[in-house]
Amino acid sequence: MRLQSQSHNDRVTVAFYLRHRSGARLFKVMCQCHLLLPKTSPFVAHTVLLNTAAHRISVPVFNKAENGQMGDIEANSASVPNDTWTAESCELYKRLTSDLLENGDWCEHKPSLYKGERRLFTKALVTEYPGKFFEYAFIFSRMEQRLQGVIQFGPYTQGPPGCVHGGASAAMMDSAIGVCVNRSFSHCVTASLSMNYKSFLPLGCTTLVESWVEKVEGRKIFASAELKSPDGKLTYVTANALFIQLEPQGKSSDVVDGMQKQWGKRD
Repeated sequence: MRLQSQSHNDRVTVAFYLRHRSGARLFKVMCQCHLLLPKTSPFVAHTVLLNTAAHRISVPVFNKAENGQMGDIEANSASVPNDTWTAESCELYKRLTSDLLENGDWCEHKPSLYKGERRLFTKALVTEYPGKFFEYAFIFSRMEQRLQGVIQFGPYTQGPPGCVHGGASAAMMDSAIGVCVNRSFSHCVTASLSMNYKSFLPLGCTTLVESWVEKVEGRKIFASAELKSPDGKLTYVTANALFIQLEPQGKSSDVVDGMQKQWGKRD
């Protein structure tokens, strides 16, 4: 269940989004009520109290359903596609998973979304504003050092009227290349990213992203990516990036520790 307030006043309209544990949204219920939240951030509230004219309801907010303990609101990164995906996005996702996941070396990337007050940027608002920012799924091959995926840009990513902001597409290209590189190597960060915008990218359209490692020189990893129409005939954006593999000692050690938790250790 997700609570969405449309006002900061004492009396608010609250939307209840009831979801299956798979992440699929089933239906929405609206009601007028008084919303009482603890002084802490609503994202870490253990209990939300709803005062309606007839009832006082105590709603627990759970982590993953299987642990049964109250805690931070957490999205299920595996629940893609969801009901905000277009039919074209679902079809492309189905095609990619059917073609690639049959090969044992290809795996779906399932990132850790939330940790306390910290959120993965590209999925930071998937619970509050589903479908409004980025909806995507990545599939990677460590052996081939390649990635393919589906990206759908929501209406809150607009730049020019009706088109995706260049910074939004750059963020997703950096994310795709970053997953490709970090799933192939250990603890790498972006040193430079060069974007080439080929065509306007319409809001809400389905795109195919492909990324691959070009070459490796010591701790330098050079990689590229393309953002295209699902049939591959129209290229919207191309990108070239340089990633640096961090040393496990020295000033970068805290970053490396964090990346080990995010990506896992490499032998």
